Amino acid sequence: PSIPFSCSNSTDIRAVWLALRGAMVVGRIVWDNCGKCPKCVRTMTALQAVGALEKAPGLASPFDYELLKSVNLDSFVEHYSMIANLELARRMGKDPRLVKELVRRLWRHHRYRAHRSSGSDFPVSVPCPRNQSIA
Repeated sequence: PSIPFSCSNSTDIRAVWLALRGAMVVGRIVWDNCGKCPKCVRTMTALQAVGALEKAPGLASPFDYELLKSVNLDSFVEHYSMIANLELARRMGKDPRLVKELVRRLWRHHRYRAHRSSGSDFPVSVPCPRNQSIA
């Protein structure tokens, strides 16, 4: 199928294309889409950003925004993927709520990390980036 966005990372394009086919291939192993693991949440977020989630046969539609809370942003891969999906969602402009939820999730994580690294018992004030990029 024609993917309606340009992406410099061919792995991301392949992941979206395979998700539209209902399965993910890693090496020679075909994984079914469970819709809950980090790989599925990343893929579903990207598909929602481009407006193609309803065309993916193996993934839940409509998009469950609560799934974003399950993403472990301490993982570099998950953190980077969420930022990349935020940029994609902003660029495509198809789901304003997805942009809002991604910004909120990243902002809360950054605030939490700032509090943990401060070593104090008091919350650290991190301004909310209302119209700014988190990256």
